Amino acid sequence: MLHEIEDIEQERLRVARRSSSQDAPPVLSTFDMTLTVPAAEFEARLRSVLDVALGLALSVDFAEEDLPVAAVPAWFAEVSGPLSAEAPLFARRGRERYAAAIRGGSWELQGWLHEFDPDSESRGWAWWDLTYSADGKVRIWADSWGEDFFACDELRWLAYVAGAEDVSGPHLRRVDAWEQARRGAGTPETTPREGWIRSGDEAGKYVRVQELPDSPPSYLILLAHDQEFTNGCGDHWVEDRSSLDAFFAEGGWVVDWSGSDDSLEASIRSRLRSLAAGVVTPDEVSAWALHTMEGDSPQLRDARIWTALDRLSGADLLEDPGQYLHGKEDVDAWLEEFEGDGAVRSWPHP
Repeated sequence: MLHEIEDIEQERLRVARRSSSQDAPPVLSTFDMTLTVPAAEFEARLRSVLDVALGLALSVDFAEEDLPVAAVPAWFAEVSGPLSAEAPLFARRGRERYAAAIRGGSWELQGWLHEFDPDSESRGWAWWDLTYSADGKVRIWADSWGEDFFACDELRWLAYVAGAEDVSGPHLRRVDAWEQARRGAGTPETTPREGWIRSGDEAGKYVRVQELPDSPPSYLILLAHDQEFTNGCGDHWVEDRSSLDAFFAEGGWVVDWSGSDDSLEASIRSRLRSLAAGVVTPDEVSAWALHTMEGDSPQLRDARIWTALDRLSGADLLEDPGQYLHGKEDVDAWLEEFEGDGAVRSWPHP
């Protein structure tokens, strides 16, 4: 089954936050499992690995034999392929359970990541959701386009090495079963909060905080170089709210939560910050700005928005061969003018 870029973008959003009922297909495929680890840790591991894989699907050329793996969580890289002595116990045992259940060898990291090639037809599923039952079972919901038999061993591998003791399925279920499950006990209902770290140990990076179902709630903290979280650079898990407060305090983080939306203003802010930090190239930013200026967003009538886009569209201008006309001081000035008085708050957010 081919995965269009737009579909992958939506799938990655579902990994980050709950999907909408109005977008659900008539039927979904489910995988049921019992766990050997706390449910919140298991979910956090699944989502962090899938976020990286789908981010690569949106940003790199899969014609390359070796895909970038710097953002892959260390525990997953250590268990995928030749077994590293650093692989944690839960992952090593999951590897053994996968081999016993599937009767095959382990996955190589590069081979597993290549399953997410947008032009490949081998991956027969797309992530939809994860829910919990009152008896402690976990259920993964996937969109298999109505098929009851499809390639899904890469999903089984991820589930086992993330801490599943057994994995059964897939089974087709009507969408109303998912809607009922997502309203059940223990189902996460919160939307992740995203912001930009203005100062502290990780200054200049983006942070996403997701409350996970547990008693008390635990939290997944993702870091990235860009607002779209396609270039991840770390993930953390804390067991409760007091630990979350301590985590932010220890890092001395002051976070601007004003960029946690999908507006054009937020996108411009993200590109300006990434350009200032050297995460993206002037050519990439210029191409994005020119394409955006040709759109029909009502926000383009805003003089502040248009001025910022106009500046970004000229970011690739050359003064001399190999030397850009606008340097870091110019970009910093553009960013300072655009941001103005941002909403700057440390955690907890209002």
